[in-house]
Amino acid sequence: MKWDSTVARLSEHQTYQLLTFAESARRLDGLLQIKVSDVSRNRGRPEPANLSELLRRKLSPEEKAAVNQMSQGLLLLVGTAHPILRPVAREYQQIAAQLLRGKRRGMAKRVLYLNGTRKELATRMGDIDDYMNWFEATQMENQSGAFSDYLKAANQSQVSAPRRRDPLSVYLDALEDQIETSGLD
Repeated sequence: MKWDSTVARLSEHQTYQLLTFAESARRLDGLLQIKVSDVSRNRGRPEPANLSELLRRKLSPEEKAAVNQMSQGLLLLVGTAHPILRPVAREYQQIAAQLLRGKRRGMAKRVLYLNGTRKELATRMGDIDDYMNWFEATQMENQSGAFSDYLKAANQSQVSAPRRRDPLSVYLDALEDQIETSGLD
């Protein structure tokens, strides 16, 4: 029965499509936020746990179950994640598997390194997205239309508002025209 439900759950996901970098990072963040529910202490409410914290102590049965669930989720993510984040997700999964076996030596350094790598990748991918958006908006001959609403709004904001016809506005407009034609600034 458990096997049937697992197969049904896996078939619901479209695993043949790769996730974008942002979606992969979002899912990885969600998986790394381990929720441990300890019925005796907090009445069944899940309590967040950090992977770095769990590496420092022996795991309780509830924590082992939560880390095991995270490990399985990471295995599924590796198959559909953006290719840049696959090695990172695989490394986190290996750390979780080692933690479940009770092996903690050197894992804290690996987690710190992976956290830094994820931040660097997010920064680099943000820069790439910014460049691609700039290139599409300014350099391409054929535009995709992704920025058409923005360009339309920008053009409408540059259109001058109709001039008012009250005596003070007429005087100020005439003064402005006079200054522009005389070259005084």
